[in-house]
Amino acid sequence: MRQGLFVWFVAALVAAGAARADDTLVIRGDHASTRAFARDAASLFKMKRGASVRVEATGTIGAIESGARGEVDVVATARPGDDGVVGESLLRYTPVAWDALSVIVFPANPVKSISLEQLRDVLSGTIKDWQELGGKPGKINLYAIATPMDGIEYSVRKLVLGSGTARTAAERWYLNSERLEEAVTIDPAGFAISLYSDVADNALLRTLAIEGVQPSPATVQSGEYLLASALYVGTLGSAAPGSTTAGRFVEYLDDPEVRKNLRAHHLIPWSEGRDVTEAASSREKFLADRLGYAPVAVVALPPAPAPRKTQPINPVRLAQAEVRHASVSKQPAGKSEALPRATAAAQPDKTHECLEQALCT
Repeated sequence: MRQGLFVWFVAALVAAGAARADDTLVIRGDHASTRAFARDAASLFKMKRGASVRVEATGTIGAIESGARGEVDVVATARPGDDGVVGESLLRYTPVAWDALSVIVFPANPVKSISLEQLRDVLSGTIKDWQELGGKPGKINLYAIATPMDGIEYSVRKLVLGSGTARTAAERWYLNSERLEEAVTIDPAGFAISLYSDVADNALLRTLAIEGVQPSPATVQSGEYLLASALYVGTLGSAAPGSTTAGRFVEYLDDPEVRKNLRAHHLIPWSEGRDVTEAASSREKFLADRLGYAPVAVVALPPAPAPRKTQPINPVRLAQAEVRHASVSKQPAGKSEALPRATAAAQPDKTHECLEQALCT
C-alpha cells in the first residue's frame, strides 16, 4: 500500500513538473504564515533578486500536499510535517522564525490573564464560562480553524494538550485564521488562538497574558512566554541549497533585509533566536509535566466532505464548518518598518480559496 502511494507521488511530481513551463517561483502557504512572513519575503526576493514570484494562500495541509506533489516550489507553514500524514515527510522543512501562539479576545473583555491549566481546560471543554476565568458570567465562545491539522491549531494542541491532532471543544469553526480573527473582533465572548505576528497591530483584538506574561518577541526570547512556536518553509527534493530558485529563496530568508522585516512584524528571525531554539525541548517538557496532558473532553468535529476542486492526499483533510460574519472594520496598519501587508482577506484568491472550500462551485 505504501509502495503504491509512493509511486503515485512520483508520478504526480513528474506530471506537475511537466505542467510548469515558466520560471515563476510559486510559494503556497497557510494563511497565518503567508501573512506573517511569506508575502513580504517574496516581495523582497522579487525586488532584490529580480525573480518572478507568485504567492498563494490556502490551508496548511493543502499547502503541504501541493508541495509534496511538486505543484508548487515552496510551502510556508506554521508547523512542520507530521509523519502520520501521507506525503508530508517528503518535504524538507527549514525553520524561518519564532512566533508566539496567542489567545485573542474582544478588547473590552475584562479577563487579562489566564493560567496554563485554564487554557487547557477551555480547549478541552472543562471550563465553559467566563466567570471561571474571572470574567463576567456567560458562555465562552471557543473558535477554531476547521481544516484538520491547521498549523496554528496543531501547534497549540501539541503544546497544551499533548498532541497536535487532539480534538477540542470548539463549536465555532472558520476556514482560516483571518476569518477567525474577524469573528472575535465582533464577539465579546470570543476566545481563539492565533499568531502574535498576525494580531499584534490589530486594535480590534486583545491578547491574554499566560501565567501573567503577555506574548511578545521579548518575552519569547527571554523564555518567560511559554507558547513559542516556529514558522517554516518546506521544499521538495534533495538538491543542494542555492542550486534552484526555491533553494535560493530559502537561503534568502536569512538575508539582513528579510530579518529586518521579520522583526518589524514581531517575529524573531531563526538565526537570532538561538536561546529560544536551545530551550525548546526543556520548555515542552515543562509544559508536559505541568499540564499532565490529561484526557480531554471533546465534541465531534463537523463532517468532512470531499472537496470538489482537488483530490486530497489525506481523504479527511476537510471539516467544512465555516460561519461567515458581517463585514468588520479593516485592520489598522501597524506602525513599523515592514512592507505593506496585503492579506488574503484584502486580496482574495478565489481559485486557491477553493482548494479548502468544499462547497465551491
